[in-house]
Amino acid sequence: MRRFLAPLAIALASYACAPNNAAQVRAERSLTLGIPGAAYRPSGSVGVGITGSYTPEQKTTIDNTKSGLNSVVESGSDESPESQREVTATSYTLSPFIQYFPWASSAFFVGGGATFSRAYYKYDEETVDSTSLNPQYGEVNYETKAVYVGVPVGFAWIWAPGFSITLDVGPRARISYSSTVTRDGSGRDVSSAEREKTTSTIDSLEPRYTLGGSGMIGWSF
Repeated sequence: MRRFLAPLAIALASYACAPNNAAQVRAERSLTLGIPGAAYRPSGSVGVGITGSYTPEQKTTIDNTKSGLNSVVESGSDESPESQREVTATSYTLSPFIQYFPWASSAFFVGGGATFSRAYYKYDEETVDSTSLNPQYGEVNYETKAVYVGVPVGFAWIWAPGFSITLDVGPRARISYSSTVTRDGSGRDVSSAEREKTTSTIDSLEPRYTLGGSGMIGWSF
C-alpha cells in the first residue's frame, strides 16, 4: 500500500497547483524568489531565471594512480599508500535558464540553460627532495573552471497563496574546461611529475556528461 502513496501524493499535488488557469497564475505571479535562485515569467508560457550553489571546504582523499570516482578513497580506510593525497575543495556554480510551458493548463515545462562552475583545490604535494624516510611537502593550489549546457524537463508548481516548487531533470554536456595551478609549493620545489598526477586525477572528477536534476522552493509574487 505504501508504494502507492508517494505517486498518489504527487498526482494530487500536481492537480491542486496546476489547474486549468495555470498560465494565468504564472503570468499574475510572475516573480519567484526562492532557494537557491529566482525566476521571472514575462508571460504565462515563458520563464527565465538563475540558480546557484556553494560548497564550503570539504576534505577528500584521492589516489593519484586512479581516475574519476575510482580515485576517491573511502572514509576510514586503513591504507595510506604514497599515491594518496588529502584534497580540500571549495566550489560554486551559477546556472541561468529559460523555461517554455507548452500547455496553459499544466505546470510542465521544457527548459534550456548553462551551468558555470568553479572549484578551488588545496593539497600538499611531495617535493623533489622528499624520501620515504624523510617526506617533504609543499602546498599546491589548483583552480578549475567548467561550462555545461543542458536541456531539462520539469514542473514549476505555484499554489494559490504563492508557495512554489520547481523540479527538473535532464542531461548536461560539458562544452568548456580549463585549469590553473595558482600556487606551486609555497616556495618549495614540488615534484612536477607528482603534481601532474594529482591534478590529472582532480580533472577526471569533472564529468563530461551528466544526467541529473535540480530544484527550487520559494514564493511567487
